[in-house]
Amino acid sequence: MTSILVNDPEGVRHFLISNSANYRRPPSIRRVAVPLGGSGLFMAEGAEWRRQRKLMAPTFTPSSISVLVPHFQEAARHLLQGVEGKPRVNLSRAFQDTALEAVLRALFSMPDHQAREQLSSLVRSYVEGAGRPGLFDGFATSEESFGFVLGKRKRFQAKWFAAIAGIIARRKAEPKLAGHHDLLDLLVELKDAETGEILSDNEIRDQSATMIFAGSETTARLMFWQRTCWRSTRTSNGGFMTRLRPFHPIVSKRLMISRTGRGYAMSC
Repeated sequence: MTSILVNDPEGVRHFLISNSANYRRPPSIRRVAVPLGGSGLFMAEGAEWRRQRKLMAPTFTPSSISVLVPHFQEAARHLLQGVEGKPRVNLSRAFQDTALEAVLRALFSMPDHQAREQLSSLVRSYVEGAGRPGLFDGFATSEESFGFVLGKRKRFQAKWFAAIAGIIARRKAEPKLAGHHDLLDLLVELKDAETGEILSDNEIRDQSATMIFAGSETTARLMFWQRTCWRSTRTSNGGFMTRLRPFHPIVSKRLMISRTGRGYAMSC
């Protein structure tokens, strides 16, 4: 199968908007992604994708995102505390755990470590187990092809969706607090300005699952790749630190980058 990486803005626009009907995700992708991300924005296509995108747009305005910053800061603080003083750290795993923690905090205001760890373990068990693409996925012509190998994925999906649905149900049963505190608040109150349409419980569940799946995995890979770029670069790092300091005091105080013979080494 030939793959093409598109990163030019006009190419992305052509692929996602102008000529989106010409492109479909192959069954091999859907077989792996749908049990974890449901039928949310990441997996929707065509008219359904356009409907969801329009409905979800208010969730990602600057004012909405600013509500989430404290959640991201706490996840970053937890990462720094976790690696401090250790001579060797598996940064790939650390970044995966931190990205997942950030998403769970921002989505569900989930500061409780035990509750986060339960969901995190569930996601990791899928990504490292049944969610790994296999030989049959490569030969599949539909999502249901070779059904005898899909049992573990379906059992995971049932357990995963039930866990998220439980969180949503508990939130809806709680007294309403003033203002928005996380993404779930925003999803529950989303309403189409023209039609008055709101998200059903299943749609809220799928959008939540999509954010956990797409947000944590891509963010973790980006952080690890950026870390690799920092280490391999041989240019001056002064400009980088100048841009970094305004974001948060804890970063400028505890993040140090020193030049070595092979590039840059980062420590906390």
